[in-house]
Amino acid sequence: MATSDLLNERHITNARVYIEGDEIDFVSLSLEQSFSEHHSFRVVMDYDTLKQDFMKNPLEQMKLIGQFLDIDLMQGDDSGNAYEFRGVIRDVYHEGQEGKHGYLILEGLSPTILLERGKRLDIFCNMNLGQVFDQVTDNIINKKDRLPCVNKPHYTGQVNFLMQYKESDWEFLRRLSAISGETLLYTGMDLVFGEYKDWSPVEVTYDKEITSFQFGTRLLANNFTRYQYLAEQDDTITQDAPATIDNANEYVNTAADSSKELTEKRPVRTPSSLPLGDIGSLNELVAREKSVTASETVYVRGTAKTCAPRIGRQLTINMPANMGGASDLGTYRIVKVKHTIDQNHRYKCEFEAVPAALKTVPAPAVCMPVADSIRATVISNEDPQGQGRIRVDFPFAQDRVSDVWLRVMTPNAGSSDVVQKNRGLVFVPEKGDQVMVGFEFGDPNQPYVMGSMFHGKNAEGGKENNHIKSIITRQGHTIEFDDAEGTLGITIKDKNGNFVHIDTKGNNIEITALETMTLNCKNMEINVDENMTSTIGQDQTTTIGNNQTTDVGENIQTSANNLKESIMQNANQTIGEKLTLLTNETDMFANGGDFVVKCAGVALVQGAEDARISKG
Repeated sequence: MATSDLLNERHITNARVYIEGDEIDFVSLSLEQSFSEHHSFRVVMDYDTLKQDFMKNPLEQMKLIGQFLDIDLMQGDDSGNAYEFRGVIRDVYHEGQEGKHGYLILEGLSPTILLERGKRLDIFCNMNLGQVFDQVTDNIINKKDRLPCVNKPHYTGQVNFLMQYKESDWEFLRRLSAISGETLLYTGMDLVFGEYKDWSPVEVTYDKEITSFQFGTRLLANNFTRYQYLAEQDDTITQDAPATIDNANEYVNTAADSSKELTEKRPVRTPSSLPLGDIGSLNELVAREKSVTASETVYVRGTAKTCAPRIGRQLTINMPANMGGASDLGTYRIVKVKHTIDQNHRYKCEFEAVPAALKTVPAPAVCMPVADSIRATVISNEDPQGQGRIRVDFPFAQDRVSDVWLRVMTPNAGSSDVVQKNRGLVFVPEKGDQVMVGFEFGDPNQPYVMGSMFHGKNAEGGKENNHIKSIITRQGHTIEFDDAEGTLGITIKDKNGNFVHIDTKGNNIEITALETMTLNCKNMEINVDENMTSTIGQDQTTTIGNNQTTDVGENIQTSANNLKESIMQNANQTIGEKLTLLTNETDMFANGGDFVVKCAGVALVQGAEDARISKG
């Protein structure tokens, strides 16, 4: 228990605890902190100190849930250099042991718990990481006071598409930190994403402030290649991890040299987890990823009797002069720490640290979500690049729609030597259509459109026995395949009634054009095994550039009101047997020469009343 006597002993680490600004006495406390994690605390209070009877008014004490609890850690009474932590009381319970009056226990977490607002789905389009962070942390009541934020990511470029997939806001930020290499840290008072104003290193010495330590190294694979496919340009950008690590000390470089053998014969080549649009951005991300992994390869663990090891702060660890040639360890950043004050007011600090010069810390261990397909509605298919992509509205995105253009999967797509664009099957979904969105590699940040789906208001199915298969466009252009035995066939039609029908059952083909039908070709052959009938409602005009040959096996019968033939040069008729001309009146003129009638037998000109042959 903290007492005024102990408070005066400046070499003792002390703590002051406040609930909503009111200081309280405590029996013991513990505070655990780690990068990219909720910090947790436990404060034990004595009923004697509270001047209350055990379990007299538990309801009143339970109202402490949700209130803020502050812990100030200091050396003696040096409040000017105190470490300040603010948390939220999450659990209040009473504990009695062996018939004693018992304790009131307060447990809680850092205000980052306010970001555990349920697992959700959301999208973030064409934003930089800072804008995404602002969107995610938005709408926290009294955010400025309850969870102040320092939002300054290193990478300032725009990210095309990010999806929060069945994650709480906090879980999503942890994944974003893991794939971008940006720092995610609750300092005790502020939530940091990216860069932050650093603290000056605090010097400590083994066997003085530091009571024990472990200095170690890990063998971790840290040579890799990342790539990103850019569909708009059909280009793949690739970046190898750099050969050196910025700001690495000799310990980090030694660990890096040892790790090269792990991937020398079997290189690692995987896609970038963060959607990027240019090689410069990929280079920046890959360099940071290598530095993040390198920060895990060298570490210091230890215990201290001072509260100098504070989360995110730098610690310069020296060796005592009496250890001869022992080398100082250097400067390290605290990434994990546990402060404990027991009921006898004995303080203990356990910490873990990584090389501070790297400016990076180990990435949070997150389980990357594997995205299932998601239903969406098409809101536009007017792709500004003319690539057949669409924009969709996801049902869970309540306050914003996606402005990212998604590629549409089709059974066949590509180009050829003859066809440069749109070779394959082109069916871009229409605005208002329901589509299914899938994700490459199951990565929620890499969506594409798998295909379209009917629903109860627009589905009709394949009719009885599923005999109809069809393709129907927005304007009603239709290709229909009928597999029913009674109506077996294929129909091509439009909304006006123009159609081509192949009657498979009857072996007939019917073509109907409501206006004009035009056939253009170099040569045409029409073969009719039996009969051919042509019915023309009005006029027929036939134009032949050179010759016409008509061969009829039996009879030709022509019926017309009038018949006019114009022959520019000669006409020859050869009749094997008899020619009979029957008219009401006949005029025959030879305008430019002779008129000759010649026969092998008798030539007879006969008139019912008279017969004349005259000159002139």
